[in-house]
Amino acid sequence: MDHVDLIAGDVIGKAQPGTAAYSKSTNDSTKVVKRFTSKDWKTDRDGYNVIAYRTVATKDQYFRLRGTNLGVNVAGETSNGNPLMDPKTDIEDHEMRFAEINKRNYSDLWFYSNPIFVSVDSKPNKHGNHSEQK
Repeated sequence: MDHVDLIAGDVIGKAQPGTAAYSKSTNDSTKVVKRFTSKDWKTDRDGYNVIAYRTVATKDQYFRLRGTNLGVNVAGETSNGNPLMDPKTDIEDHEMRFAEINKRNYSDLWFYSNPIFVSVDSKPNKHGNHSEQK
């Protein structure tokens, strides 16, 4: 594992059919909040690598993780840690084409977690704070 990214984005509610927001395939608020490398994780007594990070949610949002074995700027693979689109493999011989695709796929590994959604409540919580994660 080269790095793991903590990604966050705002949750603003459902977009109405027929609007520009409904047809949009991206969330402009999504960003990498923190990038972790092996310097940031500790191995626990069971042998698991553990990353700890504390954040405060001030609005409804989601968090998810993304990680890869690739470095941050690998030519043809990543740009600033983000994956680039795989090039089309145009080899007529089916066996050779699939061998090339597999070679690329197994040297370019990524994982993505499911998102965790956080709703912020404006009522004071037991600690006197005015935002509470649900």
